[in-house]
Amino acid sequence: MAREQLYKIGQVSKRARVTLRTIRYYEELGLIQPAVRTKGGFRLYTEESIGKLRFIQGLKLLDFPLSKIREMFTIREMAQSGDEASHQLVRLLQSQQREAMKKKGQYEKMLQEIHATMELIRGCYGCKTKPTYEACRSCGTISNKGELPLPLRAIL
Repeated sequence: MAREQLYKIGQVSKRARVTLRTIRYYEELGLIQPAVRTKGGFRLYTEESIGKLRFIQGLKLLDFPLSKIREMFTIREMAQSGDEASHQLVRLLQSQQREAMKKKGQYEKMLQEIHATMELIRGCYGCKTKPTYEACRSCGTISNKGELPLPLRAIL
């Protein structure tokens, strides 16, 4: 039987495309563990550890918080049956789905605000007046629009 390849933390960092600090932080959170530590204190990891780091990064790209990722790992490790694990995982995913829907609404609002701001600002194309608070607020392009979009209020 071939001996499993072990990697130092620097090698893992490069292969998983994460920082050393990230690996150490994930260790603190209990998300990953080195396969062994040498007598000199070096952390050694397996290919499975690299895969787990990539998996975590993939979930983070989907905006899963580390607490929910850790909970996923705990479900798998602690569940006594597939039935129990599947019910727990569905509850966790439903919670994440609610968060995603909330963020989706926030992003849609942000896109509307950005779009409205760009439409108003396009009315300023060709303007020769120096942009100051007073000049812009009294300009017909902006002053007759009522409630201004949030990004525009930030610059006026």
